[in-house]
Amino acid sequence: MIHAHLLGDKQIRGRFTREAAILRRLTGPHLCAILDFGELSDPTGAEDGLLYIALPKIVGTPLDRLLKDEPRSTVRSTSSSRSATR
Repeated sequence: MIHAHLLGDKQIRGRFTREAAILRRLTGPHLCAILDFGELSDPTGAEDGLLYIALPKIVGTPLDRLLKDEPRSTVRSTSSSRSATR
């Protein structure tokens, strides 16, 4: 979701929607698919609704826990970075 203080800015709302539409078309082994995006009516009754992007749940160990439990060597980090950019 986008921060509430930005919801009233038409330029930001348009950019959010355009970028979500573009990202939804991207596919690849190192990309998280966008399942849906759009606008929900604000439960407080505000004129501008809540913008959202829905992503799939990714099963696995959270990155922060991996980094804490298993400090990464420079070689392994470089290897992972290279595979993520292919």
